[in-house]
Amino acid sequence: EQWDDYGLDESEGVLRLGENAFGKTNGLTKSCLFGMRLEPHLVHIRRLAHIATYKAVESEQNGKLVEGLEIRLALVRCAKLMREQQRSKMPLLVSLPIAHIATIRPKGEPLPEAVGRQERGKLIQARFISYLKQIRQSEKAKWVQAELKAGQKLRDELQKRVQKSPLLEQLAFV
Repeated sequence: EQWDDYGLDESEGVLRLGENAFGKTNGLTKSCLFGMRLEPHLVHIRRLAHIATYKAVESEQNGKLVEGLEIRLALVRCAKLMREQQRSKMPLLVSLPIAHIATIRPKGEPLPEAVGRQERGKLIQARFISYLKQIRQSEKAKWVQAELKAGQKLRDELQKRVQKSPLLEQLAFV
């Protein structure tokens, strides 16, 4: 299994095309071109993760637990591949929520009461791990838990980098 959306290749091609047509560009223009080309499809991938999770919930509510679980685990695998094999930072940032989205509402259970964004996310993930153990999928529960931890570790590292740089912190806020 591999992940490559060819977004970076597409961005480099657009940049070369622009430079051939208009000459060399500055760094800000290059950053804008790369960002414009990489973002749109990743937003759709995140939306598809929500749709796939909805389908998993439907399957689980109709007694098709294996089918629902396969959908959820496919999303976690996709997130893992995006995180491990990305060639730019954009897929990396999208991979983190995709794994989390896969854990939402096993068997259609309601979301936990809002207690803060991070705490709610932890509750959602803990419920999913518990659900996996309940349906006798302990090995898969360990794997999903490890993937979620890897994603959280990456998120923490990214937040530290942003906090070290006032410019990055301002850009992240924007």
